[in-house]
Amino acid sequence: MKKLISFESFYLYHAQQTILHNITYDIYENETLVLLGSSGSGKSLSARAIMGLLPQNLQTKGFVRWHCPKKFGIVMQNPASCFDSIFTIQQHFDETFYAKKLPRDSRVYRQLLKEVDIEESVLKAYPFELSGGMLQRIMIALALCSHSPLLIADEPSSDIDTQGQKELMELIYRLKAKQNFAILFITHDLSIAQQYADRIILMDKGRIQEENDKESFFESPKQEITHSFLNAHTLLNRAKSRFEQKGNTHSHSEILMEAKNIHLAYHQGNFFAKKIPKKILNNIDFCLYRGKNAGIVGKNGAGKSTLMWVLLGIQPADSAQITLNSIPITKIKEYRRHISMVFQNPPASLNPRFSAQDAIIEPLRNIGYSKQECLREANFIAQSLKIESLHKKTIHFSGGEQQRIAIARAIITKPSVVILDEALSNLDMLLQAQIITLLKDIQQQFSLTYLVISHDMRIVYALCEDIWEMQGGRIHKKLPS
Repeated sequence: MKKLISFESFYLYHAQQTILHNITYDIYENETLVLLGSSGSGKSLSARAIMGLLPQNLQTKGFVRWHCPKKFGIVMQNPASCFDSIFTIQQHFDETFYAKKLPRDSRVYRQLLKEVDIEESVLKAYPFELSGGMLQRIMIALALCSHSPLLIADEPSSDIDTQGQKELMELIYRLKAKQNFAILFITHDLSIAQQYADRIILMDKGRIQEENDKESFFESPKQEITHSFLNAHTLLNRAKSRFEQKGNTHSHSEILMEAKNIHLAYHQGNFFAKKIPKKILNNIDFCLYRGKNAGIVGKNGAGKSTLMWVLLGIQPADSAQITLNSIPITKIKEYRRHISMVFQNPPASLNPRFSAQDAIIEPLRNIGYSKQECLREANFIAQSLKIESLHKKTIHFSGGEQQRIAIARAIITKPSVVILDEALSNLDMLLQAQIITLLKDIQQQFSLTYLVISHDMRIVYALCEDIWEMQGGRIHKKLPS
């Protein structure tokens, strides 16, 4: 096969620290190369070297050679952050075509949208009016507008529900078959690598630890880190069978949280048009039992996160009757002492001016802990979650490391209920397995109960005794029955 790109003894330095060590590999035309590794292993920096977008304060040694014209498309992890909310989708197409020196033509825009199964009417829409899945498809259309020989996909499916992941991957590979481009797929999910890769490169601590074709990688791994990834992959994939063996064990359990009659609707329409109510949550009732974790699953837009805002007391729902530890939500200050949340997007939930230590102990300061008590609790939690360099600002940690800081902050006050809103979705598979084990240990130690929102069923099976499926603002199915 013809080479597209070659890394030749490539090093990346910051001051006296070596970030990437002797990176040497090739990308061939029309292949799918999966770059696998933990958070902070150097995967994304390797991709940025290909694009020529490395930070200016870094020094390089070695070469990244293109064996063809330097043209590539990129699909990022969080599509919402890649669009400007004050511009329409058509304006985004105009800007992209201008940057790539292509003639701006709305007929071409409509054809590109058709190829990714999006109606042309979205050209007039703003990004905030569209779902994450739709924005991801539009990003693919923009990435492939110049028929590039390489598509760089940096965790493109990590924030999408299971069905959306399947549809997205099928779309990418349908376009790949049509346009014959290579894919550099950056991920921490071995399931994606197992299904779609031709070759796999495993990186750890800025070094290539193993490079092999897919079959050899899974059947005859050579390095210890590879075995660790495969063991975590097996552990998560076996979670479903263990969940099915648990059965219903609530007959003598204490009700911790009870919710009744949760309704929520937004009014659509402008000043001149009739406002039509759109139901977001529709007659939701449930009981959460002490020590029995519940998972809430469903497609994007089903109402999962909105339900969490109601349970936290952030989004009012006038008719709702919610109690936690027999405390009604109307006594909001007392109620909130017993519930905390780990958010989906850690950079948005952590103050970039805070050190990791300050971010973790902030809830304790707010409820009157002394400085000595705060530091003692922070050091214990940080050690348990393997968080290092507590003096560093949160902005200088990788995405996975930031999520660990967010988890530490949520559990440091020892609440009764912790809501995990896609809390593990940005973590690599090794860390997912470790954090699941840690969450179970902490649950026993501090009598916690988890409400888990996730599109990754393996995480839900591993953590939960109940699974509730949301569709159209309702809880339609409860497992076990």
